[in-house]
Amino acid sequence: MMTTANTPLIAQANTIFPNLHIEAADREDRTIAFLGLDQFSLTHLRVPESNVDAAGRKCRRDGLEPRLKLIWQLSGTMRYEDQDRRLELRAGNMLVSALDNDYRLEMGEGHEALMATFDPQAHPEWADLAGQGLCAVTPGNAATAAAAAGARMLLSKGATDASAELALKTMIDLSLRGVRFAPPAHAATPPLIARARLNVLRNLADPGYSPEHLARDMGMSRRSLYERLAGHDTTPTRLIRRVRLHNARRDLARVEGAAILAIALANGFPDGASFSRYFKAEFGSTPSAVRRSGLHPCT
Repeated sequence: MMTTANTPLIAQANTIFPNLHIEAADREDRTIAFLGLDQFSLTHLRVPESNVDAAGRKCRRDGLEPRLKLIWQLSGTMRYEDQDRRLELRAGNMLVSALDNDYRLEMGEGHEALMATFDPQAHPEWADLAGQGLCAVTPGNAATAAAAAGARMLLSKGATDASAELALKTMIDLSLRGVRFAPPAHAATPPLIARARLNVLRNLADPGYSPEHLARDMGMSRRSLYERLAGHDTTPTRLIRRVRLHNARRDLARVEGAAILAIALANGFPDGASFSRYFKAEFGSTPSAVRRSGLHPCT
């Protein structure tokens, strides 16, 4: 499927990005072009001075939670903010983020970017490569620049056949390998923790998701997972519980009208009592107290 810039911007955005809310008026210098393929999608955005809020819950509802987004910043600036960090992308930078995350984008003057969505399981190395750069700015390098140029050309051709699928897959692979050239200081989260967190978030509502399941999804033995996480001063059980708790804390502030028990169940806790006990141990206050306070859900 291919869309052009002839349709009003907001209408296009609502069709292409059902999980987004865009704060922008239609005007001539704001355009969106979209290429939808079987396994991937590619979007060209020229939307200066616009704001976007993304709701990860909508992606999880629609079954899109395994998918990631790769952003090539072509010109101008864009600020990315989620519960853990605030980043700024400049021309030539690249960012990998999860579709099922809650985040806000602030596009500056002259903003132009390409965005590709993909399933990290489409290639045996992608989950590990994406984990190395997840939610961290990758400075421009030859690999990411070549991939962005190729993706832009692909979109201009508008082809939707198997060759286009192969071409975009190649561009995504090249960009993810380019993450390796980012200076170590740009890694906001250790790759192992980023990958583990992503897998837990995919299985958030499953109370039976265990260290054994996490090890399987990480492609390693249970023993190896315990040993590697020990190097980050945590265990699989502690990491799974912490991801659940922090997501539940955000839900308390963002999901209006939802009962605390419903939030507990949606985040994989078997009952309200255990949820409250672990919640207080992690944050020093009860879920009901956090909800009454209206505190911003930070981690």
